[in-house]
Amino acid sequence: MPSQALTMTAGSAYLKSCFKTFDWKVSQDATCAELMARMVSHKVGALAVVDGEGEVTGIVSERDVVYKVAFLNKLATDVKVSEVRLCRRERGIQTVKL
Repeated sequence: MPSQALTMTAGSAYLKSCFKTFDWKVSQDATCAELMARMVSHKVGALAVVDGEGEVTGIVSERDVVYKVAFLNKLATDVKVSEVRLCRRERGIQTVKL
């Protein structure tokens, strides 16, 4: 008999994940401080970034925030999510540097 992990689909894994229980998107106009508060409260390391119409425009991780805010030498309250999101919709996945 196969283990449960081997029989799971992406859909069934999503239904069991924490992403079913909270809004996993953040506005590109939110501050990095707001973003980090959401990630900490939900114990996740990344969120999808959406524009004003709710369309996903990229993804941002806690690592992106730490590096970018430190590089800019600014406070997280002064940096918008749109300034730090790693992957943008118009970029090919092969161009993203991790």
